[in-house]
Amino acid sequence: MWPLGSSTLPSVMSRKTINAHLQTVSTIVLLLASFSKGWVQAEPNPTIPSTHIHFEDTADSVSLSMRRNSQIEIELDSNPTTGYRWQLMNQVNSRLKLVGSGSDYHPDTTVPGIAGRGGKEVFTFRSLKRGKVTLVFGYQRPWETDVDPIQRKRASIVIR
Repeated sequence: MWPLGSSTLPSVMSRKTINAHLQTVSTIVLLLASFSKGWVQAEPNPTIPSTHIHFEDTADSVSLSMRRNSQIEIELDSNPTTGYRWQLMNQVNSRLKLVGSGSDYHPDTTVPGIAGRGGKEVFTFRSLKRGKVTLVFGYQRPWETDVDPIQRKRASIVIR
């Protein structure tokens, strides 16, 4: 290390080389951060027909049909300030594709300025092939892997 306040750098690396390395590291960090969950979410394609389903608190399951090459948005009541999040509990088969990296959270805007208010988590899927698909969602804390979800919701979908 060189003395504080010294404007001379060790002869091993020039200031130009150090700045180039810092810029490279900064670029990598920004790219990684932008692709992490919650920063960049793929938006649903507005040119593709879309179906919107909102699970009510009392409904544990829903059955529906949709066309191939269309989208479905599944909306679930959520409050992530409690630590709980909706997670897809089963693997999606080749008939559906999850759009983005998971769910998008939309806070309730009817009561602005309230800390800890709930909202909605929205999962968007695109149908690819005809057939039947069942999606199972669990409301749990992601770090509690040995605990059952406190709620489960099931969507049975027929793609025509």
